[in-house]
Amino acid sequence: MALDPVHERVFIVCRKPARVIALDAHTCSILGEAPCNDDSDDMSYDAETGRVLVIGGGFRPDMKDAVTSSPSSPPGEMRAIDVFSVGQNGELAQVASAPTGRHARTGLFVPSRRAVYVAVPMRDDRDPEIREYKIPR
Repeated sequence: MALDPVHERVFIVCRKPARVIALDAHTCSILGEAPCNDDSDDMSYDAETGRVLVIGGGFRPDMKDAVTSSPSSPPGEMRAIDVFSVGQNGELAQVASAPTGRHARTGLFVPSRRAVYVAVPMRDDRDPEIREYKIPR
């Protein structure tokens, strides 16, 4: 979840189906929603730009019910940091997407550095790592 206290909105990310949703913080009514990357885990609200950042690791075949919920992409694909603009009434629109490492879904937005740090897990031939993704203003 992420909070926009100025506009009194809460943002949540769901996995089945993969969506980001904007809610009114008082009534909990849905203001807007949009599809996002699969296997999302962390998200942030960038108060400076008014954008929502969603980190998703891509389709995971090891997840329960993966056969019925998977996209047409191969395992680990569709992993990304998705960036959404938020309209005056809470409507969401994807404005950018940057690919990350396979199954990398855990991260932290650091506003003072204008960067998202994403933990990329160990894979067969790669050590785990932390990657930095700069977020433009």
